[in-house]
Amino acid sequence: MSSQRNAVPPSPHLIIAAVKGDSLPKEPLYCDVCGKIIEGEPAGKGLLLWTRGDEVREELPVLCETCAPAIAAAGGMKWIEEEE
Repeated sequence: MSSQRNAVPPSPHLIIAAVKGDSLPKEPLYCDVCGKIIEGEPAGKGLLLWTRGDEVREELPVLCETCAPAIAAAGGMKWIEEEE
């Protein structure tokens, strides 16, 4: 009986902390190139830079395990072609 009297009342802060944890379902990530759903962590991220007036904007689209190395290889080949 004494254990019930000494019990800590539920705290809204504890409930909020549990809700904000990583255990909540996350929206799926999609590859920016092919649209495939990415399971787990992305295999890579691209970097898109563009300007609008004086403002420089950037975007880091996520890439799947097929598209990330393909884009990296294509970029490397383009770099080699430009040096020749």
